[in-house]
Amino acid sequence: MRKEKITLLMALCVVVFMAAQCAQADDTAALKATECTTELTGYSTGTYQALCSPEAGAGRFFVVQGLNSAAVNGFAYIFVGYTSTPASASSFAAGQYAMITGRSNGPVSFSYFRNATATYSGTEANGSATPDIYASSNVEVCAEFVPATGSAPRVIFWVTGQNGANCASRTNLTQATALVNYAGFSDTTNALTLGQAYYRFNNTALLSGTKIIVSSKSNF
Repeated sequence: MRKEKITLLMALCVVVFMAAQCAQADDTAALKATECTTELTGYSTGTYQALCSPEAGAGRFFVVQGLNSAAVNGFAYIFVGYTSTPASASSFAAGQYAMITGRSNGPVSFSYFRNATATYSGTEANGSATPDIYASSNVEVCAEFVPATGSAPRVIFWVTGQNGANCASRTNLTQATALVNYAGFSDTTNALTLGQAYYRFNNTALLSGTKIIVSSKSNF
């Protein structure tokens, strides 16, 4: 009888273990479907490059890792709402947006969003001039573009270690912990259609990064 109980317990343990393994495999498959990574090794300064696209749909949440500023005036860009490679970092058609982050003269960190009608000079709500995040090394930032039906999207920007945010964990990625949380673009006809996303570094000798994680999963 005791031997039979031991055998039964071992069988139950195997079932529990296999169930846990299957659940883990399902979680891994689900993450793979909604997330992909673009390595920045070999990137050529100033070029516009396509980001990977998750299997589950177009990217809307982006994590840029390993950002290091060697000097001022280095900026990284993420472009969304495009059907072909951007022609310029300062010219936008309706429905096209960019997240820009880097270090300007001062030095002061500037992280902001642009579209066809909005720019940023240090005081607008679509950007943040402080804190100087690029005084640190291996900076991690993340941004989400939240489309709205028939109007411009909400754009949100976080920095790991600022306001309790952690781009590697979505738990604290809220509108309250963001450095930029903006839904007031003046051109409300500028509705965003998510599609192929692109990235650019204007000068990797001034600002460089290691990878960009793209996710089709929203934080909201």
